[in-house]
Amino acid sequence: MSASIGPSEGANLPSPSPAGWAVHVLTAAGAVLGLLALVAVMDRRPYAAVVWLVAAQILDGLDGPLARAYGLDSQPSRIDGYILDLVVDYFTCVAVPALLLHQFLGFGPWEGLVLASVVLISGGLWFSRLDMCAEDHSFRGFPAAWNLVIPTLLLLRLPSLLEAAIIAALSALSFSNVVFVHPMRVVRGRAVSIGVTVLWLVSLLALSLDEGPHRATFELHVLLSASALGFVAITMWHTRQRLDVGLADAR
Repeated sequence: MSASIGPSEGANLPSPSPAGWAVHVLTAAGAVLGLLALVAVMDRRPYAAVVWLVAAQILDGLDGPLARAYGLDSQPSRIDGYILDLVVDYFTCVAVPALLLHQFLGFGPWEGLVLASVVLISGGLWFSRLDMCAEDHSFRGFPAAWNLVIPTLLLLRLPSLLEAAIIAALSALSFSNVVFVHPMRVVRGRAVSIGVTVLWLVSLLALSLDEGPHRATFELHVLLSASALGFVAITMWHTRQRLDVGLADAR
């Protein structure tokens, strides 16, 4: 990702280096995976859509480390990797999952439309937060990770009322200062965060490749539930740590 530069200065900036172009194209390719997920939703293949969303998430976890490895975050250029990442993430993490919610989560037409709209609006507002990232690279508020939440709800088949409550609560948390970790960047507890994230992605992928929850094993359902709840526990722990630090500084 490149350093953020105002639009009036962009014309005077150089083009990205060859490594920069490669990383930016890799980031932009996430939108292609999102498009494949969107096509799968339109073709009434929800589990194929989840597979493409998981692939997009894996790709999203690779471009940032590559950009930092090549020093792109300190090399201003006409292509801003940070903005590009936000554009692709909104499409793959918010827009496509919102359609998946509307089409397949079992709500009525109006209820599904309202909840999908809540996802789109809260996600757009979160991506616009200037304070979305803390000093330790954790996120403030729920980071619009609907590409993980909506597939999880789809595969677990929870009661509709509980699903709606989860969607509403997470949307509200987008405007909070609750700490959500970035598994790749937050140093404290990184091994646990990465491990839980990998288990979450693997269980989503395994259940989806098994063509949904009806043919999958009980163990896979437990793994998916445990990994999602594990991330909730990590969030609560990091938020408590942040509160303890704040209280200590106030004394």
